[in-house]
Amino acid sequence: KPDLIASGIKEKYVFQKMGVPFRQMHSWDYSGPYHGYDGFAIFARDMDLALNSPTWSLIGAPWKK
Repeated sequence: KPDLIASGIKEKYVFQKMGVPFRQMHSWDYSGPYHGYDGFAIFARDMDLALNSPTWSLIGAPWKK
């Protein structure tokens, strides 16, 4: 199981249901942009929030029930 997935909006819900932290890279609706020095700080913050969210321990993949 991967530690983090980065892809587009269409794949977002599949990975959320799997319980894998996900970061949408094709749209900056929620955060970003990720270019330049300031963008790297935003990217690092978003990765930290995605990986260390306490919600991942509360959900399970529906097919594992």
